[in-house]
Amino acid sequence: MRVKVTAPLLIYFGCKKHATSKHSIRCFNPIIPSILLSLKSLWLKLKVILRNLIFHLLNPTLMVLEGDAQKLKVIIGESDRVYQRPLFEAIVFAAKKYKMAGVTATKGLISYGADSIVNNSKVFSLSPELPVIIELVDRVERIRNFSEIASKLLEKSGSGGIIFIEDVNVVIYKSNSK
Repeated sequence: MRVKVTAPLLIYFGCKKHATSKHSIRCFNPIIPSILLSLKSLWLKLKVILRNLIFHLLNPTLMVLEGDAQKLKVIIGESDRVYQRPLFEAIVFAAKKYKMAGVTATKGLISYGADSIVNNSKVFSLSPELPVIIELVDRVERIRNFSEIASKLLEKSGSGGIIFIEDVNVVIYKSNSK
């Protein structure tokens, strides 16, 4: 088994560099490479955790969302696609990139829309296209700006759907306290 590690670890574990490659290592104890691989995976996970921690410490932008806000609701089909990915997924990740306060996507059971075809989840239905409802809640100006992004994604997909905005009153908005 070949593992890429640094030189001090090689000396400690009794391994030596393989003659054919500068990055491969040959260990005579079969347990050592598995230990080194698990240490490497733990190190990678630790790096991600530290990177996220540093990001949140340097960017303390805790969103306060109380009182009057708006809800953007997008209803589309489950099989609608844009840029080789599901449209609902593209909208959710665009909202994450735009740093919207919250997004939820749910699958509906039955629907019909502008084409007047009833879509449901029954086994022998004519149309397997189930509705997906995406709801976003944020401040008024941010919802108005993001509705344009969602509209462009819907137009780019070439599929049908509806996008509308409702006024809401936010009672409580907070993250987990864990």
